[in-house]
Amino acid sequence: MKAQSKETLFEVYSCNATALNAFLMVETQWHGDGRGLDYTNANTAWQLAGLKITPDIFAQIQVLEVEAMNVVREQHEQI
Repeated sequence: MKAQSKETLFEVYSCNATALNAFLMVETQWHGDGRGLDYTNANTAWQLAGLKITPDIFAQIQVLEVEAMNVVREQHEQI
């Protein structure tokens, strides 16, 4: 499966596609203080989109979330 961000085209294993799409769908639902996603708001968005977030998919989303926070942290440390 191929996914497209605003900047680049990249390949995603099909087993990760649902989690990645769910994660990208809630990109506006971050806590402003760097504590990660607001799960209440994210869950509302997923429900409205008709996505069923299973425990396995949620675990994958959390991996993406932690990695995104690490990237942001690294970028701030370089400033």
